[in-house]
Amino acid sequence: MIDKEKQKKLYKSLGMKSFREGDFAIEVMDKVSDKWMLLISEMIFLRSPIRYMEISRSIPSISLRMLTLRLKQMEEIGLIYKENIEGGGAQMQYYLTELGVSYREAFSQAWIWAKNIKQ
Repeated sequence: MIDKEKQKKLYKSLGMKSFREGDFAIEVMDKVSDKWMLLISEMIFLRSPIRYMEISRSIPSISLRMLTLRLKQMEEIGLIYKENIEGGGAQMQYYLTELGVSYREAFSQAWIWAKNIKQ
């Protein structure tokens, strides 16, 4: 469970307009329950640090535009951070934040559930 201070910080970073408990949960889920975010967070978790093109190759069905948009959104929310690669020019490496790890842990159960109901 997120403490109130972390909740307020996340609320602010997501640009939410209200702060009632129920609204908060609904708005957070609306922002983060995206299949691409789930896949991206899993790739970063498994291969961190990981470069942009490595993520792209790991998820061949995602367009480069969508990958760029989701990475930017995930960074704004605070799920990931990126660092320049020394000597790599404009190349970046991506990492999960503490919040990103908790996000991945929470939603990985949804993937397991989805795979199990298919069987």
